Amino acid sequence: MFQTTKLILEAFDNDEFYPIIIIGNHSIGKSGFAESVIADVYGHVFNHGTPLWDNFTPLVQEWFGLHLGFMPRHVLDEWQFPSKREQWLLKEFGGYPRSIFNDWQYEDKKKDYVYHWDDSGLWLHNLDFQNPFVKNTGKYMQVVKTDWACVMFSAISAEDVMGKIRGLRDAIIIEITKNSDTKHPDRRIAEAYVLRKSFKNKIWKETLFRDTFSRHMPDPFFAWYHPIRSKYAGIAKQLMRKKLDEDEDINIDTKESL
Repeated sequence: MFQTTKLILEAFDNDEFYPIIIIGNHSIGKSGFAESVIADVYGHVFNHGTPLWDNFTPLVQEWFGLHLGFMPRHVLDEWQFPSKREQWLLKEFGGYPRSIFNDWQYEDKKKDYVYHWDDSGLWLHNLDFQNPFVKNTGKYMQVVKTDWACVMFSAISAEDVMGKIRGLRDAIIIEITKNSDTKHPDRRIAEAYVLRKSFKNKIWKETLFRDTFSRHMPDPFFAWYHPIRSKYAGIAKQLMRKKLDEDEDINIDTKESL
């Protein structure tokens, strides 16, 4: 079990919430770690400790789709309509067996364990703090404990994520770094820490724990995940084009330079 998994399971049991910001270089394994954690968390909830993606059935694929989002509208749909997850549970288990869920009274609380907002820096960038959607996402983080025990935000840098999330008192940063060799090229370290401020306003890093993992996703999962993930570079370029078309000054300069 990952230490991150343990943190999330305990947060759920204790009715707590932790925002986790996963950072690291391009292609270092940020999404690989986040999805490994989701597989581990729900493996302990549903699957007697075996990671959920080890048997990537259509139902498991659907469950990951309900706990992983890129586009804001997709993320909001999953946050706003927990009945979709409830329907999945009915399909998978035909009800709510207490032997599996223990104190997880899903039909009453509607609370869930963990969600991953992949590449969230694209939509929640710190410099867009005046954007109404970004501002309202920050407000939702004040009451998110009702719905989730943890939301993971992945980005290149913590500074890419709006300060209303980054500045939450219980925010945890997990930095992904290489720990590979020729025999284990995909091995990574996920170091979890919080940023503390001294009485003299000096900021220091308090390390909480480290998880070791492989950034390699199981082939069936990757075959499902990769095409979805690949679309979003195109969407980012569409956003650039849209802003360029809206900015008359840039358009004038562009035309004059041709």
